[in-house]
Amino acid sequence: MNKQGRTLTYDGVTDTIQGWARRLNISDVTIRRRLASGYSDEKALTEPILPVRGGRTKVYEYNGETKTLKAWAKQYNMSESTLFRRLKQKGWDMKTALETPTDGSSYGCGYADMYRDGEVTIDDVIDILNK
Repeated sequence: MNKQGRTLTYDGVTDTIQGWARRLNISDVTIRRRLASGYSDEKALTEPILPVRGGRTKVYEYNGETKTLKAWAKQYNMSESTLFRRLKQKGWDMKTALETPTDGSSYGCGYADMYRDGEVTIDDVIDILNK
């Protein structure tokens, strides 16, 4: 074991549990619990995270990948609240929700969400709308 903690090797890559957690966008606690339950390194890193009820993190699948709403929003450069609204309130499918631009060209601007989430200032919104 090194100073940073236990390392795991999978598919020729060795990293710490925290490093794998960042790479895979899952909690290091999840990996540690899996290892403590007797999972192999490979299974601890590759076992899908299942949607859970009762306030725990839910994951969403798109194009063969499974991620949290927060991770999908980050990957597609939008706020989590915008993605949530598109899926839950508007009833959009994942493809439409992720691939519809948030710049106002397709459905409405979404700048209120971006402002509320601290992603832009009011001056940024004014500049964008005046273009």
